[in-house]
Amino acid sequence: MEDIVELLKQPLAFTSVTLGKKAQQPDVDRLHKTHAQIIQEYRKMEPGLAFLPLDFSVGRWGPEEVASFKEPMRQVVAAILLLLEFHIGRIHGEVRTEDILREHAEQTKNGDITDEKQPRKVGAQQLSQLVELLEGLRSSGNQQLPQEIVDELVHTSAMAIDACLEGLTATRECIHMVNCRRWVRRAPPTEREDLYQRSRTALENLRKAHSGFLRDMTELLIGHFAPTTNGESRDQRKIGALVVGMVFEEHVCITITRTQALLDRVSTAFHDSKGTKLWWPTSLRYAASWAFRKKAKAPTTTTVVEDDPDEAEDLTKAAQEKLRISRGYRPKNRSPLGRAILGTYHWFTSNEGLFALRMVVVTIALGIPGVIPHTAGFYYREKGLWGLIMAQTGLLVYMSEFTFSTLGRLVGTVAGGVLGLLAWYIGSANGPGNPYGLSAVMAVMLAILMWIRLYLPPNLVQGGIMGGATFMLVVAYSYDDT
Repeated sequence: MEDIVELLKQPLAFTSVTLGKKAQQPDVDRLHKTHAQIIQEYRKMEPGLAFLPLDFSVGRWGPEEVASFKEPMRQVVAAILLLLEFHIGRIHGEVRTEDILREHAEQTKNGDITDEKQPRKVGAQQLSQLVELLEGLRSSGNQQLPQEIVDELVHTSAMAIDACLEGLTATRECIHMVNCRRWVRRAPPTEREDLYQRSRTALENLRKAHSGFLRDMTELLIGHFAPTTNGESRDQRKIGALVVGMVFEEHVCITITRTQALLDRVSTAFHDSKGTKLWWPTSLRYAASWAFRKKAKAPTTTTVVEDDPDEAEDLTKAAQEKLRISRGYRPKNRSPLGRAILGTYHWFTSNEGLFALRMVVVTIALGIPGVIPHTAGFYYREKGLWGLIMAQTGLLVYMSEFTFSTLGRLVGTVAGGVLGLLAWYIGSANGPGNPYGLSAVMAVMLAILMWIRLYLPPNLVQGGIMGGATFMLVVAYSYDDT
């Protein structure tokens, strides 16, 4: 959560200084990258929260307190992502408008210079109509917001954005003090009380900023666009600026409200936590309900930002079934035997069923030689267990994932083999294997492997696991052979 809060501060940092200022417009690719990083960090947090009720933990916050942060955090992430998408859409729209108008001007100029017949572009009529619409919406200053409105808007939103940044900073510091200072450099009571008071001050500033921004922004829009609502001549060119101002006001107000809710929950839990204690698993009913739930997704770390491509197909089938029922088409009542046969057929032809069958076939095919007396020796000498692990971790649904996973596991295998050789020769040198030396060097190597497992990016975890397995196999086989 601490990393997510830090990333959420980036969209707020350039919010008030980019409206209408072309010289300070951020790169759209950079905004898209920030958008993807926020979503990826949030998805990395979900598996840990899902298994909190089943795990032991040591700290000031128990599973219930940490799980209570999920919904406020989700609301803040959604609000700031909407604000970020507002900037992306606004900047992309301005760039696209300039390109279309420039292209139209060049075509008009070329048509006046030469009378030669030019090949018609696909969609030329629609582009011409779009140019006329953009010309009508574009203001006289070639920007959506006049400069005087931009200056007042920046001044009005400055306190609100600063209050949000202060609130997110206080939230991050509370989480950091509880999560990272449990054993070493424990915070004294005075420091904890000071941080709590700062969080309450930031919470009060958020309340004042919300009411002040809502009042000032509304007065600003009414004061500038009053001629368009008092029955006088309506300037159509100002409608776009009015819409942008109202949308910006709505996004900032939602961001302030949800940041306030997150800070309130975190600061309350921070104040109520009395000391570090051992937290036992709170519920095993969650595991049972998840295991027997139909079409339940495993709470694993998502390696990509995009959603599952098979999910759209499942939703389409469900919508078609509801449409048929609404039209009076009722499914036939099949016998239990028929439903069992049909369900078995669907399972064997689905992606999940085929994947399970392949896993069973590979495991049996590569595991049987290890238990047959005539092939057990060959299986042991040729490291058949390593081949079984490689085959099991290499079974993936999509070809792109299989290719990337294969390359990652090969690199992890080489790295694990090198670490295994280093551990063996450092711990035993030229001898038959010194248990004390191997124990000392294994402690260092296992710390490295544990760090790789915990902090490696999700898309490289399989390579790290394969490296750890290869490391253990090299050391274990070397010790057994000597």
